[in-house]
Amino acid sequence: MNQFNVKKIFFIIIPMLLFASMAVYVAPRYGWRLFGFKYCEDPSTLIFEQLAIDYNNGFIEIIGNTTISFTAYVGSTHKLSGTTLYVGMKYNSLTGFSNRNGRFEVHIPIETERIEKIILKGKQGEKIIWEKGEPQDPQE
Repeated sequence: MNQFNVKKIFFIIIPMLLFASMAVYVAPRYGWRLFGFKYCEDPSTLIFEQLAIDYNNGFIEIIGNTTISFTAYVGSTHKLSGTTLYVGMKYNSLTGFSNRNGRFEVHIPIETERIEKIILKGKQGEKIIWEKGEPQDPQE
């Protein structure tokens, strides 16, 4: 094998290995967002702890945890449909190996004051965590 072929193989295989290793890390950590709530955690495994709705500053903050001990929180997604806000949490055991923190603190910017219900949503179902008129309601 001549020196040209060795360099050619080196400059082809090394970038391919780098790309493959990054894809194994990045795809499970961020790629799930492309599918909406399909890969979000089952809401029955999530523990809702605190909710803050601040219409003046335009945000909703949801704090909670999970009952599953070997996964780590990697992100959330949300969708406003009419007056209902759907929120999905994503946990992952593959990419969560460095930080086994199941606690989530989701900060969602909002542009409307007409939210009447907040629902945790996953592939397996939904769980209502707030409805207008409950104690967390900032209007009361």
